[in-house]
Amino acid sequence: MKKLGAVILLAGFVALPALPAWAAWADDPPTTSELETRFKNTTLQFQDHRTNLPTSIYMDRWGTFEKYVPCVFTDGKWRITDKAKICWTDSEGAAPETCLKIKFGAAQMTFSNSAGNPLATAKLLKGNKLPLG
Repeated sequence: MKKLGAVILLAGFVALPALPAWAAWADDPPTTSELETRFKNTTLQFQDHRTNLPTSIYMDRWGTFEKYVPCVFTDGKWRITDKAKICWTDSEGAAPETCLKIKFGAAQMTFSNSAGNPLATAKLLKGNKLPLG
């Protein structure tokens, strides 16, 4: 009977969904260093709020990014501010630096402008998930 109880208990733990490590950050904001570590070598996937197109941004470990919106690639630099905002500057200087607030949830994150208006809900994936080409 003890073995059966242990198997049921173990099965209960295995059946629980695994939450991302950053899910705990929803209540306790991460430091700049923790955010930098979390975003290095990752891809954000979201719907662009202006165009409604699927968008992907790959951020490497050296502070550069590549952005893909169907049929268009851009690149530039990314950084985390001391106020826990993520900022992107394109390499051509065509647009001013964009900085967004980050709010972490259990399965995704939300990016908001300085007024607190949500702009996008994104998934954070490990590695480069940009399409080829």
